[in-house]
Amino acid sequence: MILNKSIVVASIYCCGKTYLHNHPELSKYSIVEIESLIDVKSDDKEFRKAYIEKLKDSIGKYDIILVTVHRFVIHYMKSNGIQFCYAYPKCNVSSCDEWSRRNKQRGYDAGLASVRQIWFADLINRLKQDNYALHHFILNKNQYLSDIIDEIVSVCSQSIL
Repeated sequence: MILNKSIVVASIYCCGKTYLHNHPELSKYSIVEIESLIDVKSDDKEFRKAYIEKLKDSIGKYDIILVTVHRFVIHYMKSNGIQFCYAYPKCNVSSCDEWSRRNKQRGYDAGLASVRQIWFADLINRLKQDNYALHHFILNKNQYLSDIIDEIVSVCSQSIL
């Protein structure tokens, strides 16, 4: 670990968490994406339990911990005083189109694109209103977490208690 404390970054999918986890050469920091550590995928209760355990185990072991914005994760972090920041795309027509394109590249059903766009806008608006987070980082068009990871570290490492 290079940093004194772990920085937790909560982000929606298709922002590059798994890519950054799988390509450590893109950063000088030790990075882990919690979901990539979990074997349980089908049982929701077991998945949640495993996710929280891996999150707890990773704090202090990695410089940067990448997590999902699922409510159970955010609730756990807030309830346990775990500081974190958000990173998510700008919410406009262009970024909705970009996010939909990334979903399609992952093989998600194109027929759900309009439903996903409504969900995307609602989610981004909910995240924007969350004042608990240390900082909100906005991904511009064609940006991924790997493009702003140094900025995240620079800003958040000064804010973590």
